[in-house]
Amino acid sequence: VKAVVDDGSQLVTLRQDVWKQLENSPVFPAHRTQLVSADTGTSQTLGLVKDLPIRVGPITYFVQAQVVRDSPVPLLLGLPFWALAQVHKDVYRDGFMTLTMTDPN
Repeated sequence: VKAVVDDGSQLVTLRQDVWKQLENSPVFPAHRTQLVSADTGTSQTLGLVKDLPIRVGPITYFVQAQVVRDSPVPLLLGLPFWALAQVHKDVYRDGFMTLTMTDPN
């Protein structure tokens, strides 16, 4: 699954249709949260998937992801992922950008 790495998001989200394709990844509705969009609309997540394995190259990260009904991206890796992977971002004058991630294991 392709993902968006977004340092402006406070959550890791997984779209519902992608979650349904996963095996043995229960969603915990007791850990739902309310989302507020840029246009001040609100919606409720379906719940939390715990320890979702995310592979980036040779590294596997285990993230806590909120399942959402609709999203323009299948997987959004927000600040919790940035903290876990200790992401370092370099932006260059020509517009090129690199992200460096650390293996937490």
